[in-house]
Amino acid sequence: MRARRALFVTYGAGHIAMVAPVIRELQRREPGIHIDLLALTTGAHAARAMGFAPLGYRDFVHWYNADTLQNHAAPVLADTRHPMIDEKETVAYLGINFEDLHQQLGAQAAAQAYAAKGRWAFMPLNFMRRLLDHLKPDVVVTTNSPRTEEASIAVAAEMDIPSVCMVDLFSPVGDPFLNRTVYADALTTISELGKRNLVAGGVQAERIHITGSPAFDSLTDPLPIKQAADDRARLGWQQLKVVLWPGHLELLPESMSKVDDPAKFPKDAERMLRNYVATNLHTALVVRYHPNHVAHFAADKKQDRVLWSDASTRHVHRDIHLCDVAVVQATTVGLEAAIAGKSVISLDHSPSRAVFPCSQQGISRGIESFAELPGALHAAFAHPFQSGIASSAGDAAKKVVTVIEQTVKMKTLPSTSRS
Repeated sequence: MRARRALFVTYGAGHIAMVAPVIRELQRREPGIHIDLLALTTGAHAARAMGFAPLGYRDFVHWYNADTLQNHAAPVLADTRHPMIDEKETVAYLGINFEDLHQQLGAQAAAQAYAAKGRWAFMPLNFMRRLLDHLKPDVVVTTNSPRTEEASIAVAAEMDIPSVCMVDLFSPVGDPFLNRTVYADALTTISELGKRNLVAGGVQAERIHITGSPAFDSLTDPLPIKQAADDRARLGWQQLKVVLWPGHLELLPESMSKVDDPAKFPKDAERMLRNYVATNLHTALVVRYHPNHVAHFAADKKQDRVLWSDASTRHVHRDIHLCDVAVVQATTVGLEAAIAGKSVISLDHSPSRAVFPCSQQGISRGIESFAELPGALHAAFAHPFQSGIASSAGDAAKKVVTVIEQTVKMKTLPSTSRS
């Protein structure tokens, strides 16, 4: 009898943080299991840093004509380069996805789709059919990212392979995830609110399991807590109030209006926070940008009591434990900070606020303008805001693995047993 096989598919560094604890827990429970990890974009860099050997699109270019892939990728390559992503992987990713789009729509319609939607047009169903046939997984596990992850769930359904999707946030109205026509056999979500939103969006309630997020399990890890304490001692910040700014570009879903300059809002926010720290000597600031976006922001601004955190080398939980208050746009870092017991201030005039409205979820104290920020910080230092978000950190990965095991078991039972 062959060992069970699982395929995990995930995009960026934030989502590999959900996937990694689940892979480790699955390996702990089933030592003989064979696991393939397809980690894409910055997720591959993060996965290697965690000790994994992930697959990428470049591992399957031999299925295609090399010149065809290069010709597909060349016109848009300059706009998609990233310092953390190998160019061969970028060419393979773009080339294979474009080729898949051509196979599905034809050359003219594929070009029109990309012009209208960019990479949101990608849905590599043919590639995933070939990949699943090649790897022969007994279960497919993804997060809720679009494109390759969505295609893997759709193809798993076609091939009657059990599938599980880990949903990272609360899936509010307008979340593109709720526009899907095919969902995994089982979905995991962070909270009861997440489940309610998924059900309201059309997902069958019996498919949804409240597990918490495995990405947050490490909030209880003693290592980042100690590292944060060591940072305070090294920087001489023991008596200071520390603000965390986990900024990101204002990149909005296809269904929302685009922002002319996605870097303007986060730059303005950083400038306000730097000015606040400069005039309030009892405070300090940690500036940390999303690893996919950091190239758009300058890292060489020297200022007393300001630490530039390199998201590619420092774990986000280290910076969360270092801070007293987190100021956020629309990011899971705000949720993680709230779970860790930190005060969170959300900039509710951020264009991306509608994507993840922290204040509406009870995570943060929202403000409507930069003018309110100094007062909100003073108030947070004097009277810390407690979000009321119940901590689910510590055992989410175990709960997700249980869902995976149950899903595989139910899907492989004889049909009469499932009726």
